Amino acid sequence: MAAAQSTLTPQEELEKAQKQLEEAQKALNIAKANAAKAQQEAKARQEAEAKAKADAEAKAKTEAIRRKIDEMKKETARLQEETAKVNAENSASAPAPTVNTPVSSEPKRNKTVGQQDAPANKQDAVVAKQDEPESTTEVQKPAASKKKEKIRTRLAPTGDDDDNETDMSIYLAKDAVPEVNGKVEWTDVISAPGKSADELYRLTNEYLTKLTSDELQLEGSQVAIKNPAKHNLTATVHEWLVFKNSALSLDRTEFYYVLNATCSNGKVEISMSRVRYKYDVQGKTDIYTAEDWITDKNSVNKKHTRLYPISGKFRKKTIDRKNEIFQTLEEFLQK
Repeated sequence: MAAAQSTLTPQEELEKAQKQLEEAQKALNIAKANAAKAQQEAKARQEAEAKAKADAEAKAKTEAIRRKIDEMKKETARLQEETAKVNAENSASAPAPTVNTPVSSEPKRNKTVGQQDAPANKQDAVVAKQDEPESTTEVQKPAASKKKEKIRTRLAPTGDDDDNETDMSIYLAKDAVPEVNGKVEWTDVISAPGKSADELYRLTNEYLTKLTSDELQLEGSQVAIKNPAKHNLTATVHEWLVFKNSALSLDRTEFYYVLNATCSNGKVEISMSRVRYKYDVQGKTDIYTAEDWITDKNSVNKKHTRLYPISGKFRKKTIDRKNEIFQTLEEFLQK
């Protein structure tokens, strides 16, 4: 009797099976919804992490750029203060070293010619008129052109660099990029026997004026400080430093540095310092200092057997330009 009561009819079994199927489908739908939700949350987490990382990198880069801008502003302000100080010293000192010798000599010639314009007779007037143009034009122009030919601030190109072991030893040497108190600075003493401090000051000024006005110079390149009393000159140089120039590509950087020259009897002490670069890579421009870019730890491997590809080319071309300036200045002063 009890067994008969527990037996389900076919209709009841069907209803029970349908109920179990509905519950299983409901459980499956819930599981799918939970899985989709988990995927969305994981994706949102990844996107948030990527955004946070990108924001942090952008913030760090912005701060680095601001620091470099602040450094450049401080350096500009310091140079302006130094210029003002030197100008004040020059104005306070005697105006003896004014460069008026060529200007004052020409008026004297004009005055002599003018005095001959009032001759005693007609024949003298004709002679004076014929002598005047020939004596002033033919003598002065060749002298000026010769003076320009004497000054060269760049050496003739030698073709593509051959980075073999012999050539590269100059750039791999541990003293190739010297540091003074943590700052990159090259110095040299150029001997010029028989020349006075005044003469060497004049010649060095001519050289630096030519250097800061050649075809590769940028705005701001100038002989910024002139102190004839102390025989000191400072040039702020902004120029192009060319790595490669071909029909297919031009690789170059804006190159900033300071040349300081102190002249004394028989010699000139020259230094190159405050070296910086403004380099553009695919439309993205960054500013690098020599201390962070071309020193041994930043541009040469630990064994000093090779240069790093990017910073190494900056080190190589900077050393070449420094050697070029020191060599051509020495040639000019020793003529």
